[in-house]
Amino acid sequence: MNELDPTIASSDSAADHPPAGFWLRVLARLVDMVALNLVAALTCLATALLHIAGLSGIAAVMFLVAGGLFLQFFYFAFFTSRGRQTFGYRCAGLRVETQEQQQPLSIGRASARAAINLLSSYLLAIYIGLVDYLMVAFHRRKRALHDVLTGTQVVRIAPLKPALIALSAVVLCLFFAGMRLSDGQLLGVRAFYIPSGAMENTLRINDRILVNTLYYRLKEPRFQDVIIFRAPSASGSGGQDFIKRCVGVPGEIIEVRNRQLYRNGKAAPESYAKWSGPPEAPIYSYDMKIVDGKVYSREYLGPNEPHQWVQAPRIFVPNQARIDRAKPEAVPPGQLLMLGDHRNNSNDSHAWGFVPRANLIGRAMNIHWPLDRLGGL
Repeated sequence: MNELDPTIASSDSAADHPPAGFWLRVLARLVDMVALNLVAALTCLATALLHIAGLSGIAAVMFLVAGGLFLQFFYFAFFTSRGRQTFGYRCAGLRVETQEQQQPLSIGRASARAAINLLSSYLLAIYIGLVDYLMVAFHRRKRALHDVLTGTQVVRIAPLKPALIALSAVVLCLFFAGMRLSDGQLLGVRAFYIPSGAMENTLRINDRILVNTLYYRLKEPRFQDVIIFRAPSASGSGGQDFIKRCVGVPGEIIEVRNRQLYRNGKAAPESYAKWSGPPEAPIYSYDMKIVDGKVYSREYLGPNEPHQWVQAPRIFVPNQARIDRAKPEAVPPGQLLMLGDHRNNSNDSHAWGFVPRANLIGRAMNIHWPLDRLGGL
């Protein structure tokens, strides 16, 4: 296909316009990042809604990554072909054209340029720094790697538009400020790091996960959901974010006896639950039940040697016999019971009580790092 466009006068070329310098290219890219970040926010929102609709956690992260890469590729491929320019290039007064004939790019060449740009940004830059912009800084014709490989160049055809640049900078600042102030809630998807072994073996130390922060705005928590929440003050954590498994929602009667969780009087299968120490060493076990709307638990000192009941958080109970005889009650309205999967190595509801529904941040979707742990939750 002939790349010449007869609607563009050949005199309007690099012979008449100087190559775009380093700082102009950087500024143009920053402006483009405003549009790309807004698109990324919409992609995160779409991912969260698809997950709520039933998309699995691993499928959701694949959609998020693939969608983000495709949209970035499409943005640079489409808006650098057939005489179109990206928003950043228009603000900075720049134009992409072929080097040999100073003409607009075909969609094929623009796509190749965008693909190499993405490759150098996400792969090469990891090892050898900012390849593209180092080349722009030192190349005689101010050409980045993707320009050299595709025979293109960026030239300056108009003065910089300070008003548009300033507006874009303000939008970018407001966008990131909004992300910070909303604690990631507006985007729908938020990343978390696992610092402890309280959720082993479901989640291990140093795992990185994605969390759907819209989930509990549209749905109610369910039994066995893995949930991020703001820890109650009784936990002694200073308001940190915790991740635990929901083992009791309002109206459910929950009890733990002899390392077994009972839900509404029936043993609940829990293949994910882990107890440290062998079963024959009850010193590693505890019992838990709800009495008078409070959580009570007791640890074991040895085989068949239960210690005293304590009311969460660690309040001495004078009438032990009454708590011992009391039947377990239901989780109160507006409250949840949260336990770590590593049951006796977790600072959770058995130690400090209920989690208010209002404290929920989101539902864990998947593990995305390390790659050998990639999977849904």
